[in-house]
Amino acid sequence: MAGVNRLRAASTIPSIIRIADGAVRSARLRVSIPAGVAQDGQTRAQWFTRVYSNVLSLDAPAGELQMIACSSDDCSLASPRV
Repeated sequence: MAGVNRLRAASTIPSIIRIADGAVRSARLRVSIPAGVAQDGQTRAQWFTRVYSNVLSLDAPAGELQMIACSSDDCSLASPRV
């Protein structure tokens, strides 16, 4: 639960995080990406999954997730595979 609280605190908008069976099932939030992180969608997604891997129940996000597609505006991920 500490990771979820850290994620809520990092959100720049009021967050909605739904948890079921001890795992995050959905979330609506906005987290600022540090200036040193590249601005393309894939790199931002990799940063987020690495920094919040404990909230996402991932041990090694780079090996557990695969980028399938990114939205045309490069702001949203589409169809990540777990």
